[in-house]
Parts: sequence; C-alpha cells; structure tokens
Amino acid sequence: MKAISSMVVVAAGCIVPLLAGSVAGLYSPGSNVITLSVYNFQAEVIDSDYPVMVEFFAPWCGHCKNLAPAYDKVATDVYGIAKVGAVDCDDQTNAPICSQYGVRGFPTLKLFPAKRKRGKENPDRLIKVPQTYEYARTRKALREYILGKVPTVVTRVTQKEPAKSGSSTKTASSEPRAGLDAFFAKAPETPKALLFTTKDKATALYKGLGIALGQKMRLGWVPGTEKVIQTRFNVTKFPTLLAFPSGQIDGEPVQYDGPVDFDRMKKFLAKHAKAKGKAKTIAHSESEPQEANSSNGSSSSQNPSDDASPDLNTIPQLQIQDDLVRHCLQTPNTICMVALLTHDPASVPSTTDLSDHLAVLTDARQQLLSKMETLPALSTVQWMWVNAATSAGAQLKIDCRLSDSFPSVVLLHPTKKRYRPFIGAFDAGNLVAFTTETLRGKASVQPMDFEPTIIQARKQTQKTVVHDEL
Repeated sequence: MKAISSMVVVAAGCIVPLLAGSVAGLYSPGSNVITLSVYNFQAEVIDSDYPVMVEFFAPWCGHCKNLAPAYDKVATDVYGIAKVGAVDCDDQTNAPICSQYGVRGFPTLKLFPAKRKRGKENPDRLIKVPQTYEYARTRKALREYILGKVPTVVTRVTQKEPAKSGSSTKTASSEPRAGLDAFFAKAPETPKALLFTTKDKATALYKGLGIALGQKMRLGWVPGTEKVIQTRFNVTKFPTLLAFPSGQIDGEPVQYDGPVDFDRMKKFLAKHAKAKGKAKTIAHSESEPQEANSSNGSSSSQNPSDDASPDLNTIPQLQIQDDLVRHCLQTPNTICMVALLTHDPASVPSTTDLSDHLAVLTDARQQLLSKMETLPALSTVQWMWVNAATSAGAQLKIDCRLSDSFPSVVLLHPTKKRYRPFIGAFDAGNLVAFTTETLRGKASVQPMDFEPTIIQARKQTQKTVVHDEL
C-alpha cells in the first residue's frame, strides 16, 4: 500500500460520519435550525452557554409540519443570540433523549436555559432543567419567549460608579453595572470592548456576542446619556463598537466599521480577544464549577472564529466540526494528532489523568519536532484531542470500531483517504515510533470510507442573518 506522506493522528478514535443535513425534511439544509441527535445533544444543548429551544417532533406529525415555517424563521431571528434545534423522535436512535425529557406528544417544545446546575441523582454532573413551552406557536411569540431567556452578561458602563468606588454590581433585573474605571480595572489584562448606543438597555445581539466571547473579552455598553465617556473616546455616531486589545483604559481602541451582523462582529471581537486558553463558561452561577481547560486550549462551539495557533505546550480540544476543519482539514496533506481522552471536569482524578495524558502528547510532539531534519513531513503534524466521555467522543469510537480502552490513537489522511489505528501502550516513545514508521512508509494503512467529522456543525449555507439593531 502507498505510504502516507502526511497524515492525521487521531487518538482513540476515528472521526464521525456526516450526520443528516436537515431534520427529516422539515427544515432545509440552509436552515438555522440545528439537527439534534443522541450524538450531539450534550454538546449543542447541555454544554452550550446559550439558552436552547428544542422541538421534539415526528416527521409524520401534521402539527409539526404546520409549525416548521415559523420555527425556521425564529431560528434565523435569534441566530447568535440563542440556539434553536429539533430532535426527530421517530428515529429510534433518539429514543433515549425523547424519553428522558418526557415527550408524549408532537411537537413538544422545551427551552433549555443557559444556566446549568448539579444533578440530583449525580451531583458530579452539570445538567440543564428544561421549561416546557406552552404558549402561542407563532413566530413572534416564540421569538419573544426565547429572547426573554437570554442572560445579560454584558456590563452597563457609566462615568459614575453605581456602587462604592472600585466595585461592580447588578440591579434587580440582573444587569451587570460598573463605572468606567472599575470596568477596565477588573481583569486588567483581559481585552475589553465598549458599545456606544442610544439604547437604554443591552440589545439581544450584544448579549449574544457576550455569551460567544465568554471571558476571553469583557464586553460593556455605554448608554446614550453618558456624554463624558462619549467625548473621552471621540464617539460622535451610534452605534459605535470599540475593541481594546490591551484591556487598558488608555490603550489604543480599534473601531468596528462593518454592518450589524453577528458573525462579522464576533469575528472582529475574537480577533482582538485573548489568543490563548478557553474562556470560562459564563452561564454558570459563581458557585458552580468551571471546566479547567486553560492547559488544553479547547474551543467552544460558539467560538469557531478564534483561529489562534496553539503554542508548544497546548493541545487544542476538538468539540465541533469547525475545530477539526480549522486545525486539520482546511489545509491539504496536514498531519494531525488527535487524542481521544476521557475527562469529567467535576472529577479531580479525571482532571489529573487528563493532564498526564496531555503531557504524554506534548512530550511526543517535542521529540518528533527534533526529528524534522531527517523527516520533513513532521513539520506539518497538528496535535489535538477529543473527549471520549462526550457524545462526540463516543461516536468517534463507534465509527472507527475501536475498543473501550482509552486513550488510543488513529492516523488519518483525509486527502488520500487513508488511516491507521494506533496499537500499544500510550506513552511518548510508542507514539513517536508509531508516527515516524507510518510517515516513512514502513507500516500498512487502511482505506478511509468515511468523511472526517466531529459533530454536526452549522452549515456554511445557512441563511444570512442581519440584525436591525445593536
């Protein structure tokens, strides 16, 4: 068999075949309604920092068909602000989800809030408790209900401190507030952004941007009555969005000059946000645990535009298809090392094991980099990992017919459609030998009859969403 000159190394699992492009024909491939299934429900709904409206339906259901046009439009209306998905309960693989949430008729609509809490039966797991939607099934009613569930994570910034100097507070409506100096003084090295607007409350779109950026960037907004702040930053038109990459009040701001469009604005802000580390999830209450991923550089399904390259000591986590595309698929003949590891963020031993496994990958990578002069193909190796404890990781294992023993490795070459599973003890020496012998053509590889996929990502053919206010 032909030698692989450039390959993808996927630890512990192959990558998922493409999921269905639309939900049983109810929604077009370009719809913003997310196709939910047993494979991606955890990542798209439970692990998401956004509130998520979920429709449980059956394709033969007349009421479901009648709801579809309005539901489709709502998904476009709230794109970037909240998420809208649908589960086909007629598909037997989705039966566990539909049963878990007590679905007895179709369509059943449930809103999964942004905030997670500890489960009663298993306190080590964070869950979302859904609220059944029992109101009018019109576009307007659904949109207003969903928007009312979007948390306010952006800060109202005023010249005068709302509380005692140097502090920030929340009003009864849970709106974060801070004086200008306090806003910049908190987390001084974290990039900031200020939106100058004529509105007297944070818009839904800006709230969505706050959720998307997490703590990689602190977002604030300045109401139109704050003339002193407007003058300080030479703001004369509204809305005006300024990014402060340095995070300092006297830093040079960068002004956004594009349309009021979620994707473009997120890309602009992400460009000036923190380049390293994963933002803490902002939808948790302060008493809830946060996933400590600062050492692995995992990315969020809501932050696909953060394309900063990891440093030598960072192994990025793949959570959605966009991550795989960015780190591996978009450049032909790229070599990628993806480790399928298990990690429960609520478990200290599990986190320790994850740290040890990532250290093995880092060690192997460093050893391989020292061999680049004799094996140039090593210069294109990319390293990443997938959590086998999530639905994404579980599906990888199933599709690649791998054992339940983790961690494990498989080499993929998407361009040449070849792969080679790793067999042996998971240590740096074995990984180095496995990679070098494969790249030198001293090992057999297998044909890859699937498309590399992590979890269904939002499609590039989605309807263009341009919000009319900021």
